[in-house]
This record gives sequence, C-alpha cells and structure tokens, in this order.
Amino acid sequence: LMLLFASGLGAEYEWAGVFDTPGSVYMWTAQKVEGDYADPAMKLVALPATGSTPTELGRLQADGKQALALACTDVTFGGTITPAQNTCYQLKFKQDAWQSLFMV
Repeated sequence: LMLLFASGLGAEYEWAGVFDTPGSVYMWTAQKVEGDYADPAMKLVALPATGSTPTELGRLQADGKQALALACTDVTFGGTITPAQNTCYQLKFKQDAWQSLFMV
C-alpha cells in the first residue's frame, strides 16, 4: 500500500490518495491534453501506508506535506518512484511525447 501526494508547481498540493497495491510494480502516467501537459513537471511524494482508508490518508497527510517542502529528487520519464518517508520527487515529463511513464 502507498499514499501519493501530488503537487503542481507552486501549489502546496493538489491531490492526495491512498491505494491498495498488492502487485510489485505500478506505473504513474502523465498525459498531454490538447497537445500540452498541464505543467512541464510535477512534485510527487509516495509514502508507504498500512491501509487504504480515509483514516490512513488523514494519518499520513502531515508526512506528505512535510516531504513536499523538502528538496525534490529529479526523476525523468521512464524513471522509478520508490515510496519512502521524507522523500520528494520532481517528475520531468517527456515534452515531445504524448505521455510520460514512471515506474512505482
């Protein structure tokens, strides 16, 4: 299980969710709309979670906000996002492709 916090450039965060992840590999996908990505990059935090409930999401919210305030590690398209405490990723999208994929 993991929790993802995503942020557009300049925002504290736009969205948070918690998911059951019984498999070992997942893909985070960003796609262009009408020829453009919403932003050229995106800050993202992936945290390990013990469940996929609203309570678990609330429990991890402060950790997610704290991680978003840290210096982020750049991850280019095709790179890997590893769920971890105190880790922020700056996803760099492939500007000449209609979508950018990241392994989780």
